[in-house]
Amino acid sequence: MNLKFNLLYIIFFCISCMQEDRVGLEKTFYNDGSIKTVQEFSNDTIQQGFYKRFYKNGQLEIQIPYEDNRKNGMVREYYSNGEIKGEGKFIDGVQQGEAKWYYKEGALKAMCNYFDGVKRGKCYLYFENGDVQAYIYYNMAEGAVYRVDYGMKEMILKEKGAGFPEVIVNSSEVEVNEVFKAEIHVIDPPHGTPHLFVKNEGSVTELSLNNGVGFYETIWMKPNKYTLQFLLKMESDIVSAKKEFDFLLDIGVHSPTSPRRAPSTLREDNEAICP
Repeated sequence: MNLKFNLLYIIFFCISCMQEDRVGLEKTFYNDGSIKTVQEFSNDTIQQGFYKRFYKNGQLEIQIPYEDNRKNGMVREYYSNGEIKGEGKFIDGVQQGEAKWYYKEGALKAMCNYFDGVKRGKCYLYFENGDVQAYIYYNMAEGAVYRVDYGMKEMILKEKGAGFPEVIVNSSEVEVNEVFKAEIHVIDPPHGTPHLFVKNEGSVTELSLNNGVGFYETIWMKPNKYTLQFLLKMESDIVSAKKEFDFLLDIGVHSPTSPRRAPSTLREDNEAICP
């Protein structure tokens, strides 16, 4: 009887151990016994804390902070020599803000901005000596729409795409006497100076730009459709030339916005345009 009781107790104890949640650190190892990965858990399924992966030489390869199974904080990747390879910020599992990549010796290789997990706005590629190698502009609707590649002393080697302004409005429906607001993002390459103008009912106004972003605000006075025309003029500091890009935005009362954009010519390069 005692023997039977002891066997049942052992079986119950072993099953309880198997069902116990993972709490604390979980590690994996290379064949030589050195640590390969370390992950912190708050229970069996929820990643909490840092995930770390190591090279065989013991050097940290990547470090990812987790909160409730979501990346949250700065993710950093390293070369086997200990130099940082890349870094970017995640909020609630989605990449946001500035991301940077580096050459093996430490010089900046690329810098891009992310919004809700996708590249948006300026992206720079650099030579190891610090000179700009390429400038790429991403908008929300089409991805990479403009790219310029440079040689020595920012000499333009190749230019591709269109620099149409990207307009973000405060509402898809506009009432009479309601405030209409627009946030306009424009290309701002190293070789040129952008000037942004808006034409509304025959009146032309230049908008101030801060880091390639301008704002426009007006009171909707008519119960019909307006046509706003945004004009971007690029004055080059290197070549004596000007480029103009027009962008029309039709907005009506209780009517969705219908921006007219040129189709992107860089869409096929979206996945490989930055590191």
